[in-house]
Amino acid sequence: MAIGTPTDRGRDRRFITTSDLTSNTFTPSAGEFIWCHIVTSGTSVTADSITGHDGGISWTQVGSTETSGGISWSWWAAIAGSSPSSGVVTVSRSASALMTATFGSVTGVHKGTVISDSLEQTDQNNAYTSSLSLTLTGATSLVLGFWGCKSHITMTPENTFLNDYQSAYNGNGKITCDYAASGDATPSCTLDSSSNAGYFAAELKAAAAGVTPEIVTPQPYTILRKRMYG
Repeated sequence: MAIGTPTDRGRDRRFITTSDLTSNTFTPSAGEFIWCHIVTSGTSVTADSITGHDGGISWTQVGSTETSGGISWSWWAAIAGSSPSSGVVTVSRSASALMTATFGSVTGVHKGTVISDSLEQTDQNNAYTSSLSLTLTGATSLVLGFWGCKSHITMTPENTFLNDYQSAYNGNGKITCDYAASGDATPSCTLDSSSNAGYFAAELKAAAAGVTPEIVTPQPYTILRKRMYG
């Protein structure tokens, strides 16, 4: 089956506290692939846990990187269960640090037993530069790009924009997400000036044709009685 169109599921940020971050309230489809993109002020600082809408496969950190500028980036993914309900995704952490997160999801992605089964390939990097690019060999399925920088500067991803967010505190962290529906072997993003940056890309694996991740619950059998009159 074809992978659907990614949906923006919200954004949140917290200053130097240990308060949770949350997505918008939403009801995913059964088996929907969900992600969270995070930037934190402080090396080796990341989420302690992410919960919500993960009845199919629990939240898993897919990639993480940091720069000498004291900023850490990561992205996480999960798969909704067979009967999801309305709720939020919650990012929890114990370290007191500035943190910003964006959330998104998409249907039609293959569900295995672990998150890596849903990914054809991934790449990541960090650098002090104004030109960000990654390589996904022969990518033909939907590609997600997660781009991050330290400063209050303009970020321009080359593919379809989904969402972004920026810290309002000392310029410490900005992130944006884009996607290429038909694949992109060399996803990229341009900054209007050089900055410490951390970035990721992933090609998603489509669910097999004729297969959906939804589990159909058998309905009660009803006996129909037909009365005939002469």
